[in-house]
Amino acid sequence: MQARTLIQEALRQVRERFPDLSMEHVFLLLVRLLADGLRTSPEAVLADLRQDVPPSVEARFRAAVDRWLGGWPIQYVLGTWGFWDLADLVVPTGVFIPRPETETLVEAVLDLWPDQAWAGAIVDVGTGVGALAIALARVYPRCRVWAVDLSLTAVRAARQNAERYGVHDRVHVWCGNWLDATPPRPLWDLIIANPPYMTRREWRQAPPEVRDYEPPAALFHPRGPAYVYTTLGRQAKRRLRPGGVLVVEVGASQASRVIEWLSRLGGRCIGQWQDLLGHVRCVAWQWSTASPYE
Repeated sequence: MQARTLIQEALRQVRERFPDLSMEHVFLLLVRLLADGLRTSPEAVLADLRQDVPPSVEARFRAAVDRWLGGWPIQYVLGTWGFWDLADLVVPTGVFIPRPETETLVEAVLDLWPDQAWAGAIVDVGTGVGALAIALARVYPRCRVWAVDLSLTAVRAARQNAERYGVHDRVHVWCGNWLDATPPRPLWDLIIANPPYMTRREWRQAPPEVRDYEPPAALFHPRGPAYVYTTLGRQAKRRLRPGGVLVVEVGASQASRVIEWLSRLGGRCIGQWQDLLGHVRCVAWQWSTASPYE
């Protein structure tokens, strides 16, 4: 079967199953999926849509589309996903999927430290596939970056991605529970985290592709978001150097509550950043009067 016909058939199936998706976006995802099977680039597929697809590749392509139609997140179907300027982060099944709103945290750090010659010490808490840690290591080539996650699968993926993007010598990944995995003394200039900020109810009401496939521990904590941010704040307060900053992602309507929870620990909010939809998705907190720009 020609590539064009195979993609068109899959496009019709996806349109019926997910009518709200942009068909242009779906088309590009299907091209990418077929390119992976053919072991070539999407550009090469687009350049020759009349090429015949070998039966074995066609079978794998159809099986992958069936998994997507059955509810699997497309990121798991593809096995890779993009974040910031990282086009192909490895995303194995069962690991938290990087999202566009998390890029707001990178923008926040760039605002706080605009000089890319900055040589600070960074730790990414709950790194997942390493998206934040690797993106920051590339932005700040003189920084030392550590990344921690409780999931051994995530740790392996983050190490693989650090290798893939050539920063494995500066991004140190290990398995542990938040900042408990680090000594309780001032080590870091930046602590960055996308913590599990959903409530249990929000998690239960999440779309099936989120609730049924992504790791619950990366999405919500049984004791709720107030416990999450308060615990993370307490841990960060003991481990930040003078002038250090805690940068966290927050839920789309959660910023004011996160600021209230952190304010009970002292310190002050030094910035809030919005996503493309105008929701505050990032809060920066500091417990020292020293400037993070110095």
